[in-house]
Amino acid sequence: MKQYKIREIKINGEQEEITLAESDAIRLYKIWKRIKDKEVDENLDAIVKVDLPKDEIEAMKLLKGGIIIDDKRYISLATTPGLMKKSGLDYSCEYFFVDEADKDFINVFYNVISLGKLKEKYNNYLCINKDIVSRVSLAFSSGDHVHINCKKAILPEMTYTYINNYLQFAENENGKIDLDNLRLEKHHNKEVEHIAMDGSGFMMPSIADKIEKKLNLKYPLLWIGIRELGVASKGLLIRFDFKKYLKEEHGLNKLIVKDMWGDDVDLFEVDIIMNESQVKWGKWFKNRDEIEELKKLEKYKPYSKLLDGFTITKINKEQPKKYTEANYQILSNLNLTPKELDTLSKETEDIYERVITGDIDAIRIML
Repeated sequence: MKQYKIREIKINGEQEEITLAESDAIRLYKIWKRIKDKEVDENLDAIVKVDLPKDEIEAMKLLKGGIIIDDKRYISLATTPGLMKKSGLDYSCEYFFVDEADKDFINVFYNVISLGKLKEKYNNYLCINKDIVSRVSLAFSSGDHVHINCKKAILPEMTYTYINNYLQFAENENGKIDLDNLRLEKHHNKEVEHIAMDGSGFMMPSIADKIEKKLNLKYPLLWIGIRELGVASKGLLIRFDFKKYLKEEHGLNKLIVKDMWGDDVDLFEVDIIMNESQVKWGKWFKNRDEIEELKKLEKYKPYSKLLDGFTITKINKEQPKKYTEANYQILSNLNLTPKELDTLSKETEDIYERVITGDIDAIRIML
């Protein structure tokens, strides 16, 4: 994956060279510059990362009026949830700025990543962090882009209920967590609705094989983590021959279902099945056809290869590790009891106990 060097402007004005891996945002910028007969090398002087001051008024001045760096004005471009979480003693978060000479790129960037839908949301009430910032940030995810033409079905979420004993924060009369009297309540044999396969979908083996070839892999591609421009898609695609499964296990050669917009789609005519939760801006479009028609517009033609395909952020390893990290979502989906959790932690507890009692072998493991 190609790397680019940009400058980070510290809160005290000092400059530090940092490295960014290639992302869709950088690819968009390179195409835009190429249209203007200008090439972009590994030193991205036109893009900088700026530490914003903690004082909100001063920060807003920079975001609205820009910042002067080496006698050049740079204006705000975008931030990400990751950059928003970064802070120090004197700064509140970080933000990407672009050379004022390239200010026209800002409109191009936001138009391409949303197929023009973002500008339609001006003067609307939205959850800025959830619906805008976190979705725009997907364009800054690093990964290899794979141009591939395929048919997709975007289906509504499938839910199921599970009865178990739950601990839940007590709610007030408005159905919200009672922050004035924060406490846990026990719910025995409570039936709770869950989303099945939240954030994941299926890709046919033929699609996985094409991606595997484009990535020059020497082993089978079983799953990919993706980003997709235009509709702000993300999540996981798993290699699964759903057509073969439906045919052999259910005797079907045609299965028409409703997609997230309520339109009929035959699963035997698509290559990829995605869940609604993966396509974050899908709710802004009337149907799948509107998305495909917008991609064909003249203004998006220079970026067509980016709009048709995926940026691959993660793939399976050739050989899985013996142990791997897991997040809280996996633990919650497993519905482990406290006793079962204690069993999982027993080996770690045993090692700590051996360290405390002076076991040399255990101390070496810990070190």
